[in-house]
Amino acid sequence: MNRKNETIGKLIQFEVCRQQISVQAFAEMICCTRTNVYNIFSRNSIDISLLQKICKVLNRNFFKEIAEDMNLADEVNETEEDRENRIALSNFHEYVPDCLKKLGKSTIIIYGEKEFDVPVPEYLLYSANISFTKGVTYREKLSEKYNDKIIHIDTIAEQGVEFEVITNRLKGLKTINIKIDIKSYEEWYKTLKLAFDYINRK
Repeated sequence: MNRKNETIGKLIQFEVCRQQISVQAFAEMICCTRTNVYNIFSRNSIDISLLQKICKVLNRNFFKEIAEDMNLADEVNETEEDRENRIALSNFHEYVPDCLKKLGKSTIIIYGEKEFDVPVPEYLLYSANISFTKGVTYREKLSEKYNDKIIHIDTIAEQGVEFEVITNRLKGLKTINIKIDIKSYEEWYKTLKLAFDYINRK
């Protein structure tokens, strides 16, 4: 396939075919219809949350490929914020598992699930009280739902690294939240190391 004529939809279609997954099976895997799958194959842009699901199902990091090949991104409709989020997510998916492995921690990252009408972080570390929010801090994500009597948020800044410590006053639980923004491998490693160090100090 000519790289210049490739779109994100064609790349997904190629991977589905390469893995010999039927359109019907793929539709079931991503919880949509066959018609929607054909629609995805024809797209030159895609919703980030849908692409996350597809990456997980196909075990392929399309975010990294998009970041490395701007022909795969819909540059006409992409805002600067969209571009930064795309690169930040690509770096997150590429760097964080390796950083966790290097720190001797579990590499299992799960998606955050919404409870009631309260915004939750996009990702959680399975074995630690660490969460990640995409492009914004948790305080910004909560915005008008923020209530200091129930949830208290402190910002910790050490050695050029910043993260939030969220205290749920009702449950007495503390969680560290890290904003997913553009970070190098070294910055992600340093951020995660300091987050785990902070947890161990408490």
